[in-house]
Amino acid sequence: MRDCLTRVLDHRLACPLCRSSLSSYEYFKGTTELLNSILQSLLPEENQSQIEKSPTDNIEKCVPVFVCTNAFPGVACPLEVHEARYRLLVRRCLQSSIKRFAMVGKDKSSARMVQYGTILEVKDAVTLEDGRIILASLGIKRFKIIIRGEEDGYDTAEIETIKDIPPLPEKLQELEALHQKVHNNAVSWVKTLSHRVLSEIEQLIGTIPTVEDDWIHLPDGPRWTWWLMSIFPFPAQLQVGFLKSASLEKRLRAINKALQRINIKTKINEN
Repeated sequence: MRDCLTRVLDHRLACPLCRSSLSSYEYFKGTTELLNSILQSLLPEENQSQIEKSPTDNIEKCVPVFVCTNAFPGVACPLEVHEARYRLLVRRCLQSSIKRFAMVGKDKSSARMVQYGTILEVKDAVTLEDGRIILASLGIKRFKIIIRGEEDGYDTAEIETIKDIPPLPEKLQELEALHQKVHNNAVSWVKTLSHRVLSEIEQLIGTIPTVEDDWIHLPDGPRWTWWLMSIFPFPAQLQVGFLKSASLEKRLRAINKALQRINIKTKINEN
């Protein structure tokens, strides 16, 4: 009964019987660690059954998919959720143990979701009085959709994690030199942005990440490259190409080429 009533509230924050308005508190009641502990002690079988029903726990098999935009690993992705189906997705996500869902963009040519995306983890959520949900989420890893599905109005998918192919030992020195060169060019370009533009970017996704000590061994490469990708004026199709690429070297060369083109265009506009 409670699940049915909550599903009604996904569409409108009003009592289904008398139509009086309800606050977001009635819609978005959560649990606490203490309450979860009590439920596990008193109702272990029912509590475990509820956890197993969550579509976000089996992250590789039946992942809930939010079709909206391209997100990137290691980069913040703020969202405003207002559609009923995605409010349901987010509510279930927050009730699960890992609080993760998949984010993909939409293929403009076919009006379907693209095949590559990023797993997001919810860091904070605020429900407004009208039922909209403001999410603070962070990209965790890249994936490829293997099988598409659907559950209660929103998309689901079986996914395969994408990881960079480790560089060959004889290529390490060359890759390190390329990384240093592109990083220096990227930092120099960021410094050319106006104070207003840079402030807006940093307010949304934070400052450019520092280079990790083990960047060459990370499954998605250094985070600063994805931070840069999120602010580059790239078309969505090219962003998807970066997400599917398992070669850090190719991504670095593409970023360097993009920086060169941006600098050339800037100089032309100045003249």
